[in-house]
Amino acid sequence: NKTNYSNEGNVKATSVCKTLIVAWKKSKHSCLGESAEYYYETAVHFSLSKMGYDKTSLAALSLVIFVNAYGVTFIFSFIGFMIVDLGEAKTRNEAGYVAGYVTSAYFLGRMLSSALWGYVADKYGRKPVLLISMLSVGFGGVLFGASTTFTMALTVRFLSGFFNGASAVTKAMAHELTSGEHKAAAMSLVTGTWSLGLILAPAISGWTASIPSNTPNTTAEATSSSLRKVVPEITLLSKSEYFEQNPYMLPSIIASAFGMLGFVLACFFLPETLHQTDLHGEYRAIDSEN
Repeated sequence: NKTNYSNEGNVKATSVCKTLIVAWKKSKHSCLGESAEYYYETAVHFSLSKMGYDKTSLAALSLVIFVNAYGVTFIFSFIGFMIVDLGEAKTRNEAGYVAGYVTSAYFLGRMLSSALWGYVADKYGRKPVLLISMLSVGFGGVLFGASTTFTMALTVRFLSGFFNGASAVTKAMAHELTSGEHKAAAMSLVTGTWSLGLILAPAISGWTASIPSNTPNTTAEATSSSLRKVVPEITLLSKSEYFEQNPYMLPSIIASAFGMLGFVLACFFLPETLHQTDLHGEYRAIDSEN
């Protein structure tokens, strides 16, 4: 039966059929032992992606990118106050100096593990790296909020960065989930959602943190209080006895909740795209013969 495909993808029915045949042959001779159904679904998804893009997958990927960015900057609005509260600094100048170590620890961890996660993503798949990364946001957030010492806060942020390899993987998946004419738009989506997460995370954290009254910067405390007036429920929650005793727990719980949401999205709404890269070359070769 003839099928009408989108002109955007410029895909012929014969090319799609040949791609399915190639996938079936690969499954028969694959030393990895994948099933024929596995490669069949891969070929179907790849053929559809050549016709444009998968909206559900891109939407889920965008939210995962947002969560990843949120886990980076959610501490920025209160880390100085937290350093003072932990007893590591007595003045604002000292607080800024020490806070630099905590914020840098995250990126140090990412730098040391970036090559490792790139290898894992190419060897075992994109989804395992994404799932581990979202768990690092989920558990790292609440553990950071529960930190009672400077050493604990520093270690949690370092490990959160070390076990997060999502940045490079999400870019690769945005590339693999779209056809050639949509790749630039997909990458702009990556940049846009990443920037949105960077912007909203410190705003929400500053809004929900219960800044102690004995901190040296009362201007920030007043600003945070005025923002919380927008939603009285947040004010009541952040002023509860538990969050008064643990002033940085609420924004950390919110970050953890976003991390677990990202885990669910990556688990159930994102396809594995690593095996599609093996079909790209064969698909183009078949298409060039027509």
